[in-house]
Amino acid sequence: MAPSLLIGALVLVTGLTASALAWLAPTGKVPPTAVVNKADAAIPAPAVPQEEGARVIVVTVRPGWMEPSELTLPEGEYWLVVQNRTGRREATFRLDSDGGSRLLEVREPRRPDWRRRLNLSTGGYTLTEANHPDWVCRISITAR
Repeated sequence: MAPSLLIGALVLVTGLTASALAWLAPTGKVPPTAVVNKADAAIPAPAVPQEEGARVIVVTVRPGWMEPSELTLPEGEYWLVVQNRTGRREATFRLDSDGGSRLLEVREPRRPDWRRRLNLSTGGYTLTEANHPDWVCRISITAR
């Protein structure tokens, strides 16, 4: 009897998780030039204007980590798209250069996903969540 209850509970939790993720997923299309985590190909990023020359970086934040955890890209114009899949609406994301300057701080309590246009020059950058500094995505920008 106990194994069948356990299996039923697992099926229920899996179904509820899939429903919650579908409900939280934003609407919009990911441009064909997007840098997308393949595991989240079914979850579209917030709509990004189709502008000549701007590429898209998609970072998905999960409970305990960010995907991808590292990126290497050429310098240039980017849309940074952050998909918050932690289940927490209260999150503060920071993008800092390796030199120590803060380029961006975003607190979006009403929307789990957000985007910002950035001009990233050669160097290193770190995206973190303020209350979880171990949730990290390191971005290395190389010269063209």
